[in-house]
Amino acid sequence: MAARLLVNNRVANKCLVKTTLFSAALILVSLASTWSNTSVASDRKEIRFYKINKDEITQRLRFTRKKSRQPGCHNFLRKARLHRAVQFAYKTCRVYAKKNCAEESIMAFYRDKEPEPTTELSQGYGWYPIGEHERGELVKSWYCE
Repeated sequence: MAARLLVNNRVANKCLVKTTLFSAALILVSLASTWSNTSVASDRKEIRFYKINKDEITQRLRFTRKKSRQPGCHNFLRKARLHRAVQFAYKTCRVYAKKNCAEESIMAFYRDKEPEPTTELSQGYGWYPIGEHERGELVKSWYCE
């Protein structure tokens, strides 16, 4: 009886050690993944677009998320009324009223503390399109470099 109990304890101890080692490995992998994602996220280039919905609440335009992290000219997938734009880590961005970044349709923007209009959106500011509509202006494409 004592021999059987000793064998059962050894099996239980082996299982406990294996489970503990497996758990520790999962924790280390999770920490390494979190650390690498944090370092990549700080270097991420992105432009964000915001609209005002029918309840007059500012909302991010979600359908631009993947494209907004890649430089170059991009068309909006849907009709969009832009209230505000914010860009991170790009040298400059421009927004257009027509598709395929047509130069004749480049839009002018301003920011709160500097009312001078510009077509070049620098990083770190909230840029508002100049126009007549209280919920923003219709846009079709953007270009970031």
